[in-house]
Amino acid sequence: MATLDDNQQAALNALLYDAVASRNLDRVQLCLSRGAQTTQANMEDYFQARNESPSPLPHFAFRYYDRAIFEALAEGGMALAEKDSFGYTVLARAVSQQKLSCVEHMLALGADPLAANHSGTTILAQARSASGAAAGDHDKIIDALLNAMPAAGADFAAAAKKAEAGAVATSEDLVVNKPITLTPRKKDGLQL
Repeated sequence: MATLDDNQQAALNALLYDAVASRNLDRVQLCLSRGAQTTQANMEDYFQARNESPSPLPHFAFRYYDRAIFEALAEGGMALAEKDSFGYTVLARAVSQQKLSCVEHMLALGADPLAANHSGTTILAQARSASGAAAGDHDKIIDALLNAMPAAGADFAAAAKKAEAGAVATSEDLVVNKPITLTPRKKDGLQL
């Protein structure tokens, strides 16, 4: 992949945002394949030209939500944990707007149901106090968040890392089903 200078990168990032806004999946994928940034991109000029407040890509993509585009962006490295200027993740926004299908999709993509904003309000607290949604969706959102949480005593980050690895990574993960006998050898140490 060619190395882009700052102006080229900014233009490519702007094309990605335009493709998201127009819900053009093919162009989103093309921009991603050419190196468009999905995290921490400086988009001040882009938003200033549109007379909008800047927002991180996950929040921008949520505004123009399209399931396939959101998945492509997540696969391209978009950080669902990236917070807006108020400290909210995109999952928190979906919960506050009571968008059940978006909440379920974001959780399936690995969004953290335990995140909190800058003032410490958690997504769970938001879900509990949310109003304006059908009772069934409200309850389903709470259930989805609870089901995405680790079981009591579990470490969410460790569980996610372990699931990514897929294989035994540490001695904690080993289970010995039969005793091991160590026999000393004279020159080379122990023999299994």
